[in-house]
Amino acid sequence: MKTSTICFVLIVLTFFIVKPVTAQFPSPHSFNQGPVVHSLILYNPDVIRDRQIKVGDSMCYKTGTIGNYICDKVRKISFDTIFFPKGYLRISDIKELKAMWHKNLEEYDLKKWVIVAPPREVFASAETFNAFKRWIEDNVNPDGSYNVNDWRSSDLYQNSINHVSRYRRSGPGVLNFQDTTTLSYYMIQARQFVRFTTNKDEQEHSGFITWIAYDTIFVKNQKFLAGDLKEITHSKLGSPSFKVYRSKIIVPPTDDYQSPIAKKIYTNEVHKMLEYDRSKINSDTIHKNFLKINFTRLPLLVLAVSYETKITRNVSFEVEVSGQLQMMNDTTSRDVIPYLYPLYRYSGITLIPGIKFYTNYSKYIEPIVVYRYLTMHWANSIFPQWNDDPVQSQFRNDIGVGVRFGKMRNFKGVVLDQYIGFGLQYISIHQLSYGVVNTDAKQISWFNSDHSPRIKDISFPYPLINLGLKVGFGW
Repeated sequence: MKTSTICFVLIVLTFFIVKPVTAQFPSPHSFNQGPVVHSLILYNPDVIRDRQIKVGDSMCYKTGTIGNYICDKVRKISFDTIFFPKGYLRISDIKELKAMWHKNLEEYDLKKWVIVAPPREVFASAETFNAFKRWIEDNVNPDGSYNVNDWRSSDLYQNSINHVSRYRRSGPGVLNFQDTTTLSYYMIQARQFVRFTTNKDEQEHSGFITWIAYDTIFVKNQKFLAGDLKEITHSKLGSPSFKVYRSKIIVPPTDDYQSPIAKKIYTNEVHKMLEYDRSKINSDTIHKNFLKINFTRLPLLVLAVSYETKITRNVSFEVEVSGQLQMMNDTTSRDVIPYLYPLYRYSGITLIPGIKFYTNYSKYIEPIVVYRYLTMHWANSIFPQWNDDPVQSQFRNDIGVGVRFGKMRNFKGVVLDQYIGFGLQYISIHQLSYGVVNTDAKQISWFNSDHSPRIKDISFPYPLINLGLKVGFGW
């Protein structure tokens, strides 16, 4: 009698010990078994991104009757049922979940994430599977259920059957930033690991970008507007390396790429444009006002200062004012460049206003107007008759027009503006000539015995040549 009682107790204990392990799996006849498929979809509307539970993944879960996580490898998935080597589990019984993401088990709050079981036809092609993932964004219920007839009658499904996608959504999962100071650029894309800081806090955020929707970046179920980023750290560097706060954000068009080829074409076009901008890295794109000195005119004893102000990004107004000093007003020395121009003989002022039209960030075309007032006092020069060398005084007015072709760049705060130009000017000279110098006798042969001057008014056209290098700064 005692032996029978002991055997009965052992059988009962064995039943209660084994049952909790197998009770997690429902009876094979308690639900409909569909064909074996490849994955379930984890969906969270807050991050506008899906993740998958696939055959071969490891996962951990809790049910309503089991308080501890049970971890196992997925052997098969059949619609709403997951099969493990030791049994199977209905997804509606899962209360807490850890699933694979980037080779790590991540915990998913099932109040935010839902497990969606795709119908059989979803796995017919990659186009159909991607179309279904897009469709559930607007049609899945909070518990992960959906109306399969609505899906099968949708344009997304019908188009995917024909391998044609006319579905549009914003955000192809890529953003470009262009630094407006250095014109360097940086691209981020989905599934990339990044570290960054924001304008709202000093804390460094890091993680994989789960998705990018238009100008919004999703990292670890958090949303970040691209415009709120301050600095981005390249994943292999230890300090912030790209300054987003002074960058222009290049957001892709809202009509999403239709294929990987179209995406690659768009990316190449954007990067080609950015590289073109990058080639103008020393162009000054941040200053509106500039003050420059024309150093090429200093050897001529001309102090020329120009002020430039931007009207628009590509148009600016510039005015150059110069003062000229006379160095050679003796009657013994000859012209430095005979028959061309009397250097160091004149004193006076020059005013040159112009409008600059920038063809890109640095190169420009500048139509100019020139007004010049010069005087020469008691100096001998062959200019402007070119047939004798009289001692004379001049009062001269020049009016001209021309065009300059130049390039202005910024090298670490120093602005360099170099140009060459051509034009035509009209010179009017009121001349008082007294006589011709005899250099051997060091005497003047006077034109009039009373040493009074011969007075002439001479007017003639003359070429206008501009060649210069201005150095200054901007603010």
